[in-house]
Amino acid sequence: MNVKGEYLFTLNFTNMFINVSLPLYQSTNLVVNTGIKYFLNRIINDDYGRINAVALGTGTDSPILTNTSLQNETSRNSPQKNVIDNTIYLKTIFNSNNINGTTEIGVYADDTILISRDVYINDLIIPSNSTIALTYTYNIGTGEEITDWAKYMEKDYVYTTVRVTNPRNILEDHVNGYVKRLNLEEVSTKAGSYYYDENLKTIYIHCSDSQPAKNHTIQINY
Repeated sequence: MNVKGEYLFTLNFTNMFINVSLPLYQSTNLVVNTGIKYFLNRIINDDYGRINAVALGTGTDSPILTNTSLQNETSRNSPQKNVIDNTIYLKTIFNSNNINGTTEIGVYADDTILISRDVYINDLIIPSNSTIALTYTYNIGTGEEITDWAKYMEKDYVYTTVRVTNPRNILEDHVNGYVKRLNLEEVSTKAGSYYYDENLKTIYIHCSDSQPAKNHTIQINY
């Protein structure tokens, strides 16, 4: 069973002239060891409580499987919850005081069990009279270990593979989660990152130690 997390920030802005909702930022996140254990145990027993919090923070370290909390939590909300088909939906609202300056996000069960974590590409700054609507999803799907990486000759440290499906997350050596970047140039300068080119159906990665991809076990989850 592969559980993938994904989240979307939508900016809600209202004044006397306009009332708009605009998608602001969307990314995947890493389901950590405590989250995997949580989902497995919820299937067979009631020892674990329900998912009950979405938290924000100012940490910047890349997510890894052994994370047990946010690096520096600054606020949390209790989300509305729903299940449709094979997807869990969590929804909540953060105001500007909670969202501005944050760089990391995580989901908790029983207040203390970290399910998943991610870091943003940039700090989020929104106007004081606006809010962020957060939609967080967990989807049960499939993944694969990739071995056919090729060196991308135009950029140092970058390796590629062709895949028709946009990955939800990429995991190195069963521990390190790669941060999704906006373009190939960012991947070339940021270790532990990836970029998916929709037009070319190509994944570009930069390993966490800037070494060849063949030196690592790389798993792609969809």
